[in-house]
Amino acid sequence: MIAPMESVIELLVVDDNAGDVRLTCVAVERSGLRSHVTIARDGEEAMAFLRRSGKFATVSRPHLVLLDINMPRLTGLEVLEQARQDAALAGLPIIMLTGSDSECDMDKATSLGASAYLLKPLCVDDLLNAIHHIEPRWLAAPAASAGDEDIRA
Repeated sequence: MIAPMESVIELLVVDDNAGDVRLTCVAVERSGLRSHVTIARDGEEAMAFLRRSGKFATVSRPHLVLLDINMPRLTGLEVLEQARQDAALAGLPIIMLTGSDSECDMDKATSLGASAYLLKPLCVDDLLNAIHHIEPRWLAAPAASAGDEDIRA
């Protein structure tokens, strides 16, 4: 159980660009959101983390994923597709946070079940604004450990 930290949101940021990761972390910190942020640098690392395999066997699953599209090893769209096909991850809120404004990427993300599609802003304030508009139900930490139960939206 995570009783003393019930209101802490476990957030997984999946992005291979160090500058974008830094910007996202600064915006999350400034948002006032009580969170613990974990970073995955590519799609394979993200799936290993989400499935709690290998070195991630003891981690808690996140309450929310911010997922870039253009990454090495597995793209964000491939991660999204695999997550939606996995019963334990199917209800996990996954927000595409990407620099791709391609209609094809937007349509594909929507058809695969992305919770939202946000274009990466150019500054911390724009990202902070986006964080404040993320649906509150996605940010409500469950009373029990996310690592012990399926996550359903």
